[in-house]
Amino acid sequence: MNPPIPPIAAVPATVSFDIEWSNVLEQAKVTNEMQGFTGQFWKTGATIKWSSNQAGFSFDSEAPNPTRNIYSVIGHEHSGAFFH
Repeated sequence: MNPPIPPIAAVPATVSFDIEWSNVLEQAKVTNEMQGFTGQFWKTGATIKWSSNQAGFSFDSEAPNPTRNIYSVIGHEHSGAFFH
């Protein structure tokens, strides 16, 4: 048995995401009856830039570069009680 994780005080922070969805490259419907899962998914050429700020620390991702994007997927799924 793992020891309990001690409580950690919340730290106020702000996170921003700038996502540009573009060009549907492929689409697929996936269903797995054994796992009670189905969904419609679209492979796109999306890019994202994000940042985070809190007292004493900030982070900015590099500029979006579509040539470095392996793939991006957006979808709609049903699982569990919502499967049927």
